Amino acid sequence: MTGLLNRRGFLEQLDLRPEIPAKLPLTIAFIDLDDFKFVNDVYGHVVGDLALKNLAGHLITNFPPETLIGRTGGDEFCAAIPKDKAEARKLVEEAVRGVQEFTADGKQVRYTISAGYADFPSQADTVKDLVTQADAALYAAKMHGKHAAKHFEPEMKRVKRAQLGFNVKNVAQGLPGGILIYRADDQEREILFANDYLV
Repeated sequence: MTGLLNRRGFLEQLDLRPEIPAKLPLTIAFIDLDDFKFVNDVYGHVVGDLALKNLAGHLITNFPPETLIGRTGGDEFCAAIPKDKAEARKLVEEAVRGVQEFTADGKQVRYTISAGYADFPSQADTVKDLVTQADAALYAAKMHGKHAAKHFEPEMKRVKRAQLGFNVKNVAQGLPGGILIYRADDQEREILFANDYLV
């Protein structure tokens, strides 16, 4: 639908990238559309499909031509950027910055995106590890309010996946009180979110 590779095709092409055996700089970024379910629920699935196409076009426009881009899940995309980590970081952050918008049935539809990224070979020895790290960084971006680009840090590996059924940022905005989201189990205790009022 988007004209991009699917997950299988993306991973197959990634294995063939000349940067991998040569250990040349490569950054993997996982990117997805924030609150895609909201877009589908409010505007309908036809507009949701248009949003995915719009995001695909945005990524193609914002990344260099030699970037490998695929749609690896429902609203998740992946980009393999053959640049040094400083330049790749700038490209990812610029892609995430701002609000994306398009017109559907005479209405302006707006959305934001989040990204997580990791660098090869400085952070990972294999493509599999690099993909895992970028995915963990995207999850961190989602957990910390969305519409952000997060670079992989080792502590992100330790975060256990927890599904929040609401957008923390939206819930916290404008409420006259403190909000704390706290996770505890037998092994760990962790504050997942605290709004400015509470801090």
